[in-house]
Amino acid sequence: SQIAVVPVNTGDSFANLKPENKLLSMWVLGLPTLTSCTPAYERVLTSAGLDFCIVQDGEWEAKIRILCADTNLRNEIMSKANIYLTTEHSKEILLKKWDVALNFSNINDSFEHKF
Repeated sequence: SQIAVVPVNTGDSFANLKPENKLLSMWVLGLPTLTSCTPAYERVLTSAGLDFCIVQDGEWEAKIRILCADTNLRNEIMSKANIYLTTEHSKEILLKKWDVALNFSNINDSFEHKF
């Protein structure tokens, strides 16, 4: 595959609020990705400096054709995607976020004090 496509029914409130996991997974696989314009996808794409959220149904075909035809554009997209993955979603960053979310620093401190 040269690209990935992640359409979402943005009229479905449940589907519209799903996280960006599919987009990030496609990037890890090295695939420039077109997505529907959900809040999570738009936030990630904007943060990565990319404009590949599809707002209108008519945009899908044009953007797919552009991406399939332009190797340099696909490489540029993946360069930005990889920068985003490295700075926002590395294993270390995600583990720190989970530690904060689960408050492990306080749990470890109180566990050590008991023994």
